[in-house]
Amino acid sequence: MEKSGTPINFYSFLVLTSDCDKKVAEYVKGEASSKAEFVALCKQLGIKGDKIKRELVERIQELPEIYDKIGKSLKPLLPAIELYSAFTKYMLGERATEVLPLLQFVVERGNTTVYEWRYGEPPLKIEPDPVNIEFDDEEQQGSGDQIDFGDPGEIDFGSLSTDAIDFGDGDHAGGEIDWGGVDADVNVDPVDLSADLGAISLSESGIVVESDGVSGGAARGADALSVLDAPSTRAQFLQQLLELESFLKMRLYESTQSASSQSFSLIQQLPTESAAALTAMLDAVQVATAQYTQPINVHLHHVKHSPRYVDVLAAQLKQKLTLCEKMAALADRSKQKKAAAAAEEAALRPLLTRLVDNTKVLQAEIEKDISKKYKGRPVNVIGGVKFL
Repeated sequence: MEKSGTPINFYSFLVLTSDCDKKVAEYVKGEASSKAEFVALCKQLGIKGDKIKRELVERIQELPEIYDKIGKSLKPLLPAIELYSAFTKYMLGERATEVLPLLQFVVERGNTTVYEWRYGEPPLKIEPDPVNIEFDDEEQQGSGDQIDFGDPGEIDFGSLSTDAIDFGDGDHAGGEIDWGGVDADVNVDPVDLSADLGAISLSESGIVVESDGVSGGAARGADALSVLDAPSTRAQFLQQLLELESFLKMRLYESTQSASSQSFSLIQQLPTESAAALTAMLDAVQVATAQYTQPINVHLHHVKHSPRYVDVLAAQLKQKLTLCEKMAALADRSKQKKAAAAAEEAALRPLLTRLVDNTKVLQAEIEKDISKKYKGRPVNVIGGVKFL
C-alpha cells in the first residue's frame, strides 16, 4: 500500500527521529560552549557585553589608577636593582653604565608622565590626546543648516544722495586749530630721558621674564601619557623587568652551584646574598611582571592605543554571540523537523493498523485455500503479520 506514490517506511521515521535528537544535542552543546567562551572573555575584560565598545571605553578610565597602583608597589624591587648595579660595576669597572634606568625611575618616583621621565621635572599642564573610537550605534551627525542670505544681488542703499557731504565752513584753508583755553605760548620743560634704568626693578616695570629650558612646560601627545601607559616606555619597562628577572635567576643558580661545589669563581667575590634573599627578590620581580601583564591590563592598553584592536575584539565577541544564535536556530529547526516526523508517523499509524489487519485476513484466506487442497488438513503460514 502506498501514500502519495511513496512506500510507507516506518523505520525511516525512527532513523530521522534519532538523527534529530543527536543534532539537537550537538547544537545545544555548541551553543553552550560559545556562550561560555563569550561570558569568560567578557569576565576577563570586566564588561557585560551589551554594548562592547562603550563598555571597553569606560574601562579605559580605570587604567591610570591601575598603573599608579602598580608604580607604588615596586619599592620591593630596589634591593634587586642595587644588587644588579653592584654586579655590573664589579664586572665592567669604569665601563659600567647605569642599569635599568627606567625601572629605577618608576621605583623611585612612581608612574609619572613621559614628560617628567624625559626632562626630569613634572609639567605644569597635561594635555592628553582624546581616545578616538567609533561606535557602531552612533548616528552620523549631518551638517548644520546654513543661513539663507537670499538673492546674492547688489545691495540696494535706497535713494541716498550722492551729493558731497558738507563738512561746514572750510574756507579758511590756512586756519589754525582751536585748542580751547590752552595758551600756545606756554613753554614746556623737556623730559630728561637719561634716567637711571638700573634702579627700576622688574616688578615695577611690569616686565615678566619666563624661565628658560622646559620648566613650566605643557605635556602634550605622547609626553602626556604615563610611563607605564605609553607604548614606547611600556616596552622598555617590560624589557628591564625581564632583564632583572634573568639576572636574579642566574645569581640564584650560581649561588646554588657554588654551595654544592668547591670551584672558584670571581663572582664569588661579590657581596654574597643568601638563596632565600635571592628567591625573595625574584618573587618580587615576578609578581610585578604578573601584575603589569595581566590580560585585562593588556587588553585595555591595546584598546586605548589601537582603534583597530577594538574593532577586532568587538567582532570576536559578536561572532561568538552570532554563533550562539545560529546554534540555537539549528537546534530549534531540528526539533521542528523531529516534531513534523512524529506528527506524520502518528497520522500514518492508523493506516498501518488497517494494513496489518487486512494482511492477517488475507493470510487466513490463504491458509483456508491451502487446507482445501490437502483435504481439510490444518495449515499455518509461519511469519508475516502474525508476529506484529
